[in-house]
Amino acid sequence: MSGNGTTTIHGANIKTGTIAAARLELTGYATISSLSGNGTTIINGANITTGQISADRIDVTNLRVRNVYSTGNDLIITSTGTGSSNTLYLGGNQSVSSGTVYLRASSDVVIGRDSSVNYTYNLIFSVTDREMYSSMTWTLGRVTSRLGTIYANTIDVLNISGGTKLGSTSYYTTFDGSGRMTPSTANSTTVSLGTASARWYGYFGNIDLSVQLLIGSSTSGITITTSDLRPNSTSSANNLGTATYPWYNANIGYNNVLIGTRPASYVGFFGVSPVARQAVSTMTGTDLTTMVNKINEIVNQLKRLGLFG
Repeated sequence: MSGNGTTTIHGANIKTGTIAAARLELTGYATISSLSGNGTTIINGANITTGQISADRIDVTNLRVRNVYSTGNDLIITSTGTGSSNTLYLGGNQSVSSGTVYLRASSDVVIGRDSSVNYTYNLIFSVTDREMYSSMTWTLGRVTSRLGTIYANTIDVLNISGGTKLGSTSYYTTFDGSGRMTPSTANSTTVSLGTASARWYGYFGNIDLSVQLLIGSSTSGITITTSDLRPNSTSSANNLGTATYPWYNANIGYNNVLIGTRPASYVGFFGVSPVARQAVSTMTGTDLTTMVNKINEIVNQLKRLGLFG
């Protein structure tokens, strides 16, 4: 067969050793069997049906597969773009998405940059130890893009420069690595530990007061300063113990002791009901009867206070 034109070969079977041609066009489909190995490859229009394809590189626009795996070597899926255009989507893109995406690992799942940049920035999820950690400091959320709610059994904050801040940008509490919890401002009226309806219960070893500590409300509470234990308001009725729950022992008066701050104050000793200050007139006579009556009057007034039985 020589010359230009088309050569048509008719017949159900053609057996030959070698066909040499610059171009070979097949109108139907071709079945190729017994290549370098076992199996059959069928080429039919836009479809290729075969068992296994081995190649150094395959360039495709859309690839539909059921399983992607490696036998012995690392499996690498990457993008060849540069800069911000180098985007790799797993599970979908901005228009479509998968229902559920699983990341399975027997040891670790590592998120980070390539080792040529700085592999110490990796965020590691240890499947074996059930831990999430990194050798660098990562931020969970941003000032303008915050997480909603975090549920945790234990939050352990250690050796963090500047501390961990809880709250808003204006009012927050800082927990640092030295065991200190400090408010964002020195104004004690803007930062509170609990509220009137949701209070804290705690056990304290030492309380260092540089300003004051208010126990209760601002109108009826008790204020503790570095030198005073007093009501927070002059109009509040505060008690130091009660008739049912008295203080067991009290040592008062290293310097001065004032009992009753005004003439209308009530005072009682040794379990008697408190009474107002008693009045005793000046004795005018000098006879024995007058003196005895005056002494009895003083004794009766002291009995009313509870000083005499």
